[in-house]
Amino acid sequence: MTEKNRVVIHTLRHTFASQLISNNAPIFTVKKLMHHADIKTTMRYVSVDNNFGQNFVDNIF
Repeated sequence: MTEKNRVVIHTLRHTFASQLISNNAPIFTVKKLMHHADIKTTMRYVSVDNNFGQNFVDNIF
């Protein structure tokens, strides 16, 4: 297994945060659930797909 494909507990934290965000959890809720003191820390954990939020833009018009 290469270093890139290695799964560790830290990987699960990233997945947890990303899944919460993908399911429309507020970022400050994710921050609290992850016990982060600073929102910037939480933001490092979050990755979303390129189309995330597109429905909000589409609903404007």
